[in-house]
Amino acid sequence: MADTGNRRYHAAMTDLTFREYVEERVTRKERVTGDHAASSFAADVLADGRMPDVRAWGQLELYLVTIGASAATITAAKKVWKEYRAVRNRRRD
Repeated sequence: MADTGNRRYHAAMTDLTFREYVEERVTRKERVTGDHAASSFAADVLADGRMPDVRAWGQLELYLVTIGASAATITAAKKVWKEYRAVRNRRRD
């Protein structure tokens, strides 16, 4: 069963916080190749020790607006947030 490892990986991903997801996203180069804005946002998240443990898009967006993030950064953040939510919402097989 070659698929078992993949299922275990996705099951583990459903328990990640947003910050943990971003760390995983940055370390898995195939996930970020070619998407420079999302990669840049992810790197910024890891470098920012002040970012709260966000649990909703509104919290993340408010934080980004509060720190003066550019529109491009907010757009990239929304893309990464949607990816994160998609992974979290996957049902375990």
